[in-house]
Amino acid sequence: MSSKAPPVFIIGRLREEYLMTHEDKALLPYIGGPAAYAACAARLWQTDVKLVSRLWEPVPRDWDRPFRATGVGTERVQTIPEADRDPVFLHQTREGDILDHHPAAHYLRAGIKLPKALISYTSSRIGENTTDRFTPHTIQPVDLGTGLLQDAGLYMCPGHYLTHATLPLRARELEARYIAVSPSPSYMNPAFHDEVAAMIQGLDAVLLDEASCRRFFQREAIDLPIMMETLGSFGAHFIIITCQDGQKRLWNHAQGSHWAIPAYPGHTVTSIGTQEAFGGGFIAGMLRTDDPVEACLYGNVTESLAREGYGPWYAADAHPDLAALRLAALRETAARSRL
Repeated sequence: MSSKAPPVFIIGRLREEYLMTHEDKALLPYIGGPAAYAACAARLWQTDVKLVSRLWEPVPRDWDRPFRATGVGTERVQTIPEADRDPVFLHQTREGDILDHHPAAHYLRAGIKLPKALISYTSSRIGENTTDRFTPHTIQPVDLGTGLLQDAGLYMCPGHYLTHATLPLRARELEARYIAVSPSPSYMNPAFHDEVAAMIQGLDAVLLDEASCRRFFQREAIDLPIMMETLGSFGAHFIIITCQDGQKRLWNHAQGSHWAIPAYPGHTVTSIGTQEAFGGGFIAGMLRTDDPVEACLYGNVTESLAREGYGPWYAADAHPDLAALRLAALRETAARSRL
């Protein structure tokens, strides 16, 4: 279903991913992380998808083979000599939660030897709320390069605050068309009110889950639409919230309109990477349609595919006709859902 269009740039961390399924099965490690899920999802709709990220040295040999096989460009992924190895542990529980900390207990329960890379690992979001310095793994404005990003769409995965705070301005200078950001839960709290307000200003879209939104406003007992309008008043064009039931709520600041966009009612195996899969589909949809409601439909389709299996490449392997059929099925429902 891919067609030629302006490029999609996916900005986010690539990490050595140690994933444990809801059946306590440990998958072999691979280079995954938030950017991998978003890029593979965007690739369902767009031919030109590029990663912007950082890796440590020495990086595993042929780490990019799965990306090249999927058609995702890795030429803007840099290896950083001073960067440490960057593992992440993710466990999908039977109850539907994602656990990302203290892997030793989970491996012990499953009767599996703890991988050496996880011996000193604690949590996946350490340092993401740092505001005073870049780390070796922080994606920085210089990583965008100097070439124009004319008409490109950028999706910034959950990650370091300084990445989200500094890259959009540089992307605008390079003539990017659309910029969407998923804030990290690590800094979506009342203590970061002013920083978040400044970060959101000028963005085309802010994509976040309902829990992060409510955590940010936890001192105020207000309804979700009011919270969305408040976020939009900081200067973003569109606020998109993933609700606990899976539907998306969209606030279009310019039109003053709220939309409810249903999730595709598919089978759910995992929720690992689904937020990023939505983001990748969303930014691809914005480039194809210039319509945030349509873009949410694109994102919901890629999210539904990512939910059905483990790993970034599961959604990318879906037949293009399947994505098109799901998009058509959702479109009529959303058209009747304006609030």
